[in-house]
Amino acid sequence: MNKVILSKTTILYAEDETDVREFTGRTLSSITKKVYLAKDGQEGLDLYKQHDDIDLIITDINMPRMNGLEMCTAIKKLNKDIPIVVTSAYNDPDFLKQAIDIGVCEYSLKPIDLYLLLDAVVKSVEPVFLKKELSIVQDNLQEKIIESNKNISTILDAQNNLVLIVNKNEILHSNKKFLDYFNIKTTKEFKNKYNDLLSIFGKDEDYFCQESLRKEENWIDYILEKKEIEVLVKIKDYNNNENIFILAIEEYDSKNSQFIISFQKLNPKKKKTNLLEHQRNFDSLTNLYNKNRFLELFAKELRRDIRYKNELTLLMLSLDDFNHIIENTKRIYVNTLFLALSGILVKSLREHDILARYDDNKFLILLPQTNINGAIVVAEKIRAEIEELSIEGLNTKVTASFGLSFYEKNDDIFSFLNKVTNALKRAQEKGENRVEVY
Repeated sequence: MNKVILSKTTILYAEDETDVREFTGRTLSSITKKVYLAKDGQEGLDLYKQHDDIDLIITDINMPRMNGLEMCTAIKKLNKDIPIVVTSAYNDPDFLKQAIDIGVCEYSLKPIDLYLLLDAVVKSVEPVFLKKELSIVQDNLQEKIIESNKNISTILDAQNNLVLIVNKNEILHSNKKFLDYFNIKTTKEFKNKYNDLLSIFGKDEDYFCQESLRKEENWIDYILEKKEIEVLVKIKDYNNNENIFILAIEEYDSKNSQFIISFQKLNPKKKKTNLLEHQRNFDSLTNLYNKNRFLELFAKELRRDIRYKNELTLLMLSLDDFNHIIENTKRIYVNTLFLALSGILVKSLREHDILARYDDNKFLILLPQTNINGAIVVAEKIRAEIEELSIEGLNTKVTASFGLSFYEKNDDIFSFLNKVTNALKRAQEKGENRVEVY
């Protein structure tokens, strides 16, 4: 963790839960330059307008008056380069895409792990500081090329991570930590030893490598398009020890197509935390939330919507004739079907909707701030897209049935789930490939 960068960073932290805001705010204040606290998005926006020393935003999503993403959108209009870290219980890809479209750099899942939150802060703000320092050097490039190169090296060497400046074809600068990792003295020596930068990434289907790309696809473009996810690579050092790194790419000089690339070593604590959390919370095939995690988020969302008097709708869907499909189809094609179905679901939802694979053939979608008419529109859209699915190796038409229910006074998780289960059962009994409301 780069304590120097943290000590120079001023943060705006927006969180509507008082206990979380005060505890996290105190911790951040003890290791950063300054922290401004806001209890909702509107207060956060007002604070940002009043203080021009804010370097980074940390914000929750669901807050009264103005939510976190609305606040960030407004702030981005004032300063498009401000880094943003989101703290949220939502982790579906559609949310991440929309957050990245706004300009979110990192996210930290709730309940907040302060170590991981600080790690996200450093990752978000470090490129800004690095780019700022490098820009000062770049301004003098025409006058003092040799001195500028020396200054660039000094700045890069001060970073904790392995850092490079590259264009799409070659390495232009590298820091000492990068050279030491391969036990070489110069960038030129690296070029002589390795074909290219991509060749140092170990081949593994769980990590980014050459095999992750389509033919002729540029790997830097590939990573830049996937800013919403954490990209991991395996790299062997000069002793043939293999380590896992988080790969990050930031545009440095758009005119000359130059990029800053950093490799942050995944420490054992975070690696173990990531693995255990992922196994506990996500379905291994679809990478959607599993039943246990869904129930946790469902309970929290139910309390939140009761508190704010929001409408809340639950949707359950199941593939029709599933027993026939699995009896007459190879498992690999069934898995392909589930992945295609997951893609349709993710694409159809908003950032704060909650999606899970509830069991082998059932999916649940929680739709906050949505009435039953809005939920019917969502369900019908998904139903129609599933009906158009064409899966290689699947010799039957794919359809799905849907059950919907909405929150009524005195509902709890179990009564809510029971209603949506009964609605789904009714849809199946009435001929399948239809939407039924409890």
